[in-house]
Amino acid sequence: MELFELYLSPIDATRFKVIITQSPAGEGEVESALPFCDGSQDWRITLIKTLESASFRSESFAGEGEKEWMVKAEILAADRTTFHFDYQARIGKALYQALFPSGSKVERALHSSLRQAEEKNTQLLVQLKLEADAVQRSRLSDYPWELLHDGQRFLLHHQLGFSRYIAHDTAPPSLSPSEQVNVLLVSSAAFDSQMGLKRLSKQEQQAIGKGLDKASDAEHICLRELEYPTFNELRTYLTENRGKEAPHIVHFDGHGLYGKRCQQCGAMHKGIKVERCKKEACLAPLPEPQGYLVFEDEEGEADYISARELGTLLHQIRLSDGTHQTGGVALVVLSACQSGMAVDGESVFNGTAQNLIGHCVPAVVAMQYSVSVEAATSFAEQFYRSLGQKDSLSIAVNQGREAMGTDGNQWYRPVLYLRWRDNEGGQLFSASRSPFPIGILSQHNSQTQISNFTVQQSFKTAAYSYEKGFTLPSYGATKQVALKKIFIQYINPEILSLYGVLQNISNSKICEQALRITKYALLFSDDIIIMPASYLFESPFIYKFLEKLQPLIADGILHFASPTSSWQEYLDTKLIEYRDELSLYSNSQNRKVAAGIKKLNPQWIPRIQRSSAQDISSAWKKELYKDTGIWKKILDKTIQKHGSIPQKLDLAIDNVPERLDGKAFIYKYAVSLLPVTFEASENTQIGMLISRSYLESYLEEFDAIMFTNTPLGQLDCGLQQFSTEGKLRTISLRALFSFLKSIRIQQYIDNSLEWEELIELRENFKFRWLKKQILENTLCPNHPLERVIIKSNYRLDDRPLNPDPLQAIDEILEQLIVTLEPFLT
Repeated sequence: MELFELYLSPIDATRFKVIITQSPAGEGEVESALPFCDGSQDWRITLIKTLESASFRSESFAGEGEKEWMVKAEILAADRTTFHFDYQARIGKALYQALFPSGSKVERALHSSLRQAEEKNTQLLVQLKLEADAVQRSRLSDYPWELLHDGQRFLLHHQLGFSRYIAHDTAPPSLSPSEQVNVLLVSSAAFDSQMGLKRLSKQEQQAIGKGLDKASDAEHICLRELEYPTFNELRTYLTENRGKEAPHIVHFDGHGLYGKRCQQCGAMHKGIKVERCKKEACLAPLPEPQGYLVFEDEEGEADYISARELGTLLHQIRLSDGTHQTGGVALVVLSACQSGMAVDGESVFNGTAQNLIGHCVPAVVAMQYSVSVEAATSFAEQFYRSLGQKDSLSIAVNQGREAMGTDGNQWYRPVLYLRWRDNEGGQLFSASRSPFPIGILSQHNSQTQISNFTVQQSFKTAAYSYEKGFTLPSYGATKQVALKKIFIQYINPEILSLYGVLQNISNSKICEQALRITKYALLFSDDIIIMPASYLFESPFIYKFLEKLQPLIADGILHFASPTSSWQEYLDTKLIEYRDELSLYSNSQNRKVAAGIKKLNPQWIPRIQRSSAQDISSAWKKELYKDTGIWKKILDKTIQKHGSIPQKLDLAIDNVPERLDGKAFIYKYAVSLLPVTFEASENTQIGMLISRSYLESYLEEFDAIMFTNTPLGQLDCGLQQFSTEGKLRTISLRALFSFLKSIRIQQYIDNSLEWEELIELRENFKFRWLKKQILENTLCPNHPLERVIIKSNYRLDDRPLNPDPLQAIDEILEQLIVTLEPFLT
């Protein structure tokens, strides 16, 4: 599978930016406008009614000018009695033009990526990213993007898959794949004639079972059915079935409804237009609409369970107390009609599927419009047959769509929502085999052993391994060792101040050392280098620093991270966060930054999955309830000193995130809200907690690492080298210095190579080989590569090296390889 990641960033109610954040053909962006707008008139609801309808009914389109617009848009036939024979394609073309304007860089990237996917005979998964609060500015999430038509074909009928990703402040869920997947079927026969919900047949339930038969025989999927399809029974089942018995998939088969429920009397109201309860004895104002699933109550009658209620249950059931691992539901399949719809209100989470994603369910398959029993039956049967072959969710959903009939008006109704860390395609099953790539550490019994690679005779095709017997101590989990993106924390003013750097070293010296560190960030990363856009305001030497790094910016290696690519939107946010220090964001400073941005033309990467303020707030509060946390130590010390805790100190600590009221969560703002004066060591601990949480937030979002033990200081803020998931987060720069110095390469990097030459060295395949060995050597306590060098009696020739620094390094690498080859197995 190839990933084509599109981020849609609203500019206003009708305009938005389409930004490629990842694709086989590189990045790009274009400004576009929402389709189906005619002047000031937005015909979005008319579009949704059209796609919801099985056939044209004149009374459903009685709005002023509605039919005229439909004829003009070629959605309605000229005689106004039926839909246009090709109305789906007409809608799909308009949607395509909105996402991929003709001739734009975004469209060219799509075409190139599709060609590459076709050559590899694999799927191109278009992942559409939308911010959770985007509906406050635009209704981008309402559009049926699955209907994309490039003028020749519906893209979903060919090489393309489609998923939606809702970006919000919480971390994406991370669940491990399984060898066997358990499915819990909740089949509700409840109906409600007053709401237009007809009695259901058992046809679809039988189809699900039929689709699972073959998979169950192969022991890949195990099907269980909830005996009584009530919400209470579902809660009981999820609570009592843990571990191997826990369901990975919950499939709800029943009615769904998008509407409003009266908070006064509980009466349901279908649709979004009604404002007050229709019961004469009530007439209370109605809340925002949301999605509901129709479970059965104890008497078998309709019990409307809201999206929030179901989402809360599934969220809570996945939590553990540290002693009982619950895992959590990986996928919810909603056969219910309109389970993917959210067309009104202030939150994209009003729909059932969207709400489940907001409650940390990694994947949801839902229906964005009403679907026929026959179509839902065909979809379910083929979907589970595909899953039984261990296909990803993206593949299985596409196969299910095809089974619904590509010539009809049902295939575009299923929607796949995916927000699953490191699992873009939605693979539920463990891989059937686990080959270990070069440079990756593999788990072996009680020790983690460096994987062996095969040795060839010719160096250019060779892959080398260390001596047999060198092992790394077990960390309790497999460690993922690779330098991908590198995060720049070494010019962050808060961190530099915490380590006393700003107080003791001049700005010019800091800039000089920061540039030196960046050389190694460039050489040892396999991806991009990232720095927060806030540095443009906060760092006193940022423009001197960036002028030197212009080659990295021009080559697309250095990226600035922020929640929006709009300079003005970002500035507005910062003005709120630093409203007590407006000198940072004065008019003159803003003009300076704007001029710098225009001159440098920096690359931008969206920071939309996490929020530093949210992550720091969470860590701040969690620390208060740790028995060994800094707040416990400070409170205990305060009691010893004063005989009691100052009034409500613990409550004041807990309330700091809320009392900041949108201000930046930095040390000086936070401690100013506390009613005590701290000792110097306590101030340092508090500063470390805030900065450590800040760093974790960035490193987790971008799956990045950072250098510690630098010439400017340790700069790790107490961050552990590996994350709890086993991902490398920090590496000692001094250790890299030491090894490169011992083989006489460091002097060329520090003193001789220009930035363009460093970029060239980074791509040198011999150097790439060396840096993998250096990385593993640095992380292994036995330092295996150093032992091999000592054993080989390696020593650089006395003969003069090539005066060209790049050629000199190549000669060193060649001699190192030739000398070590007999000692590599």
